[in-house]
Amino acid sequence: MRRDIAKLLETGQEATARIRVEHIIREEKMMAAQEIIELFCELVVVRLPIIETQRYQNLKGMFVSWLWNGSNETIPNMRCLVDYGAH
Repeated sequence: MRRDIAKLLETGQEATARIRVEHIIREEKMMAAQEIIELFCELVVVRLPIIETQRYQNLKGMFVSWLWNGSNETIPNMRCLVDYGAH
């Protein structure tokens, strides 16, 4: 990818090179955000039994609200949390 961008800069295609760099930065930020969300989901999944036994229904509602886009399959535990919220 770096070579491609270097070639674009060498040939004077700065606008195209800038767009590609912006895309790379956006992808890196998205991956970092997904990693944080995945870690949070793993934490919640581990604590689901505690939430269930303590009957923290307000927390259950919060998780369901927070995971409104839970159909995102790029985060493995997201589906588990959404399924839990459906009960």
